[in-house]
This record gives sequence, structure tokens and C-alpha cells, in this order.
Amino acid sequence: MSKSITWTGVIVVVAVLCGGAVWALRQSRGAPTAPPAVAPPAPAVPARPEATAPTRATVSTKPAESPAERAVDKAAAKHRYAIITVYRQQDPASDTMRAVVKAKQARVVSRADLVEVDRDNAANQALITRLGLEKAPIPIALVVAPNGAVTAGFPNEMKSDVNLAKSFVSTGMSNVLKVLQGGKLAVVCLQNSRTALNTKNQALAKAIAADPQLASVSEVLTMDPADRMEADFYKQCKVTTGTKNAQVLLLVPPGKVVGVFDADTSKDAVMAKIQSACSGGSCGPSGCGP
Repeated sequence: MSKSITWTGVIVVVAVLCGGAVWALRQSRGAPTAPPAVAPPAPAVPARPEATAPTRATVSTKPAESPAERAVDKAAAKHRYAIITVYRQQDPASDTMRAVVKAKQARVVSRADLVEVDRDNAANQALITRLGLEKAPIPIALVVAPNGAVTAGFPNEMKSDVNLAKSFVSTGMSNVLKVLQGGKLAVVCLQNSRTALNTKNQALAKAIAADPQLASVSEVLTMDPADRMEADFYKQCKVTTGTKNAQVLLLVPPGKVVGVFDADTSKDAVMAKIQSACSGGSCGPSGCGP
């Protein structure tokens, strides 16, 4: 039976954060469109110096980053987490959330920056969209890793017994979460210089990711099964780290473990497992099912 990643002490809102991204175990029906035709350039005609027209400056249509968005990017650049509170003015629940989050962030200030986002300020719309919070309940607090993966979410309130330190995850786990929150299948190669069958393992992972049904909705990652920093993640995924052979770990959104496969497993056997995990033929942000 497939397992799901468990979360201790936090509520993960992956279903909200995937922003409607859905991947399906079927080939795309649409054909690629041809690129627009480009007319050949007209012959250049030297302009008379006195008739030279002034050049027009290119105007950027990209909106400027809000202070909140800059703060999130600054935290990431420093390899720090961002604890983001999205609130509304003159809202008692928001006031309570902001006070609780601020107090808890002070305990992890060495690892995370506090970012507050006014939901009704139009300048913050780009960040709201980027986080996939257009329809999220307000207030809401998120813990965001440096790579942009959301490692914890607290809609409506943050309880007094929450330990934000538990929201900080290993690098490998945050990379997998980033893939899953993008609505993709995570194909994780578990191998290092000491494991056997590494070449076979990579070939299996690439074959899975290149399958016509999965090519646009899967991503291959590589993790060291001997990395002690990933021990908790491996435990949650039921990975046996003491094996001598390389393995492939498969997860589907929002965090369902399809299985761990030896390098010499056939691609067909793996595909059958994926189909079984995603009954009905598709998976999406809310999980796998009909």
C-alpha cells in the first residue's frame, strides 16, 4: 500500500499552494503550434543626420517588486527561511496571528526572516499569486524554504504549542517538496559512489521520466542514501538506507509515496505501480484518486 509523507506539528497546505496544477497519466492531445512567420528585414536605408528620429526608450511592463516580495527573495539569497504571515487590516484573527508568529519567529531568528503581507494591498498581488494564495483563508502563515518550497502552512491560526523549528527540513526534502508543489512526479535516484548498479538506476529513472505519459510532469533528482541529514525524510518514505544497491524513490502530489524500487526493476513494473497509485489515471494537488 502506498504511504504518504507525514507532517509532525504542522498543517501542510500543499493542495492550496499547487495553484491548480494537475498532471495526468495520459499523452497530451494538443499538437505543438508552429512558430509565427517572421518577415525578412527590409533593406536598410541610411538616414540623413539632420532627419534622425529620437529613439524611444523601452518601457518594462513587469511590475516592481513589493517590499514583502523583496524580503522573501532576500531571505532566499541568504539561504534563510522566510516565515510569511498574510493578514488583513482591522481583523482580530489577523492581529492574533501576527502576534503569535512574531513571538515564535523570535525563537528561530538565526534561521528565518519574518515577512508580513497585507492581503488587500495591490502591491502584494504578485507575491500572493506566486505563493498560490489567491483563494487561501486569511490569515495564513507559511514557512518557505530558500528554494521556494513551502514546508509548513497554518491557515486561520497558529496554535501556542507549534514549534516552528520543526518546519525546517533537510535540503533533499525541500527539493522534493518543490517538485511536488509544482504538481509533478518526483523521481529520486538514491545512490552514491559506494552503491552498486548506479548506471542502471539512472537509466531507470530517466526511462520513467521520459515516458510519453510522464515526460512533461516529472523531474529527476539525486540524493545520497547515506546522508544523515535526510534520515527523517527517508524514514517517512520507508526507504531502507542500508542496502548496497542503488534505488529509485517515487512520489506523487501532494506527498504520496508510490514506492522504492531496486535499480534492476523493470520500467513496466514501475509504471504499473504508478498507475495503481493514481487510480483513475490522474493525480493532482489534492492527491491521487478517481
